[in-house]
Amino acid sequence: MICPNCHTPMADDARFCTQCGTKLEPPQEQSASEGKKTARHVAIIVAACAIVLIAVVGLWSWREHQRQEELAQQAAYEYERQSVTIPLLVEISGWDTAAGASRLPIHVTGADLDGNEVDETCYIDTQGMGLALLQGSYTLAVAASPIGADGTIWAVPDKALAIEVTLEGATTQDGTSPAFQLQAIEAQAVTDSEIDAAVSCAAGDPSEDAPDADALRAAAVARRDEALQAEQAEQQELLEQQAREARHVVAASYELYLPEYWDGRVDVEVSGDNVTVYSRAYPRLEVCRIFVQNGPSDVMGDIGNATMGDVALGGGRYACVWATRWGWIIADAYRRNSTNPADYYSQAEADEIVDLQTGGATTYDVIREEVVASGSGSAVFLVDEFMREHVTNAIRAR
Repeated sequence: MICPNCHTPMADDARFCTQCGTKLEPPQEQSASEGKKTARHVAIIVAACAIVLIAVVGLWSWREHQRQEELAQQAAYEYERQSVTIPLLVEISGWDTAAGASRLPIHVTGADLDGNEVDETCYIDTQGMGLALLQGSYTLAVAASPIGADGTIWAVPDKALAIEVTLEGATTQDGTSPAFQLQAIEAQAVTDSEIDAAVSCAAGDPSEDAPDADALRAAAVARRDEALQAEQAEQQELLEQQAREARHVVAASYELYLPEYWDGRVDVEVSGDNVTVYSRAYPRLEVCRIFVQNGPSDVMGDIGNATMGDVALGGGRYACVWATRWGWIIADAYRRNSTNPADYYSQAEADEIVDLQTGGATTYDVIREEVVASGSGSAVFLVDEFMREHVTNAIRAR
């Protein structure tokens, strides 16, 4: 033992220091007391640490549980709001986006599962792909026709489709898959507005491989115009054929086609082998008449009425053409200052009948001037040239 005052070594059982007299404490009792105090402090510290550790572990566990719940809720939220790819059934004969046609524009309106309004245009290829929506209720409508690489335009259906989109896909009100069917419009029937609408939508396609909308417009316009020209040519041919058939006169023993120059300007009466042609505008004016007789015409007529030739029909029978030279008849009455009402004809009547009988080779005024000057004239006989070439020479035996 050491004296705590003078630090003199002492026997372990000494009670007082032999040098300074300081009372000494037994060493065993002091150690036990300090040991107990130290052990108590350690226990307190350990307990405190344990409490802190438990608290920390508990807090971490709670926070981790909260984080897992938040992650699960976020995952569920994102899962419910993932885009649903909807394959749209499309039946459009001749439409092929892989060959250069534009995609089909589909106008989508409605609301998603959060009530957000949707109003957008999606573009569908020939495989029916290109439409992706969130869960919700929508209406699909074809915004415009696609344009074929050859310029084909299709009729846009009036009916829109109401669909419900879930994570399993899309269905219509009757439970079927959404589908559209478009029929090609005949090229000549395509309108500028249909082409403009199709081109506008094609130009709005955001895909990098979308075809050139201007090139498709040119193809559509060219296809339409070529079809129109072909249709017009066909209609013109039909009209010409109808006009030709209208000129076809069939008598008992012969037939002929009247001059094209007379189209719509004459009427024809047929009775057996007798054919009479009248001015439609002025029915009292006979353009010419045809009849059948035995043998050719021996009597050639006079300056007012004459034969325009005849055609052998066989068996000694002939079709004879006769005409009144109206230009001379009317001009001669004018020259003579005739007072006979039967000689009175209007300027319009004179102009029309001379034009019909000469095929436009001269006019009544020219004939009148010649007749007034000489009583006749070369213009009077132009009727003979036209009639022989276009009437007499057209007769064929049946």
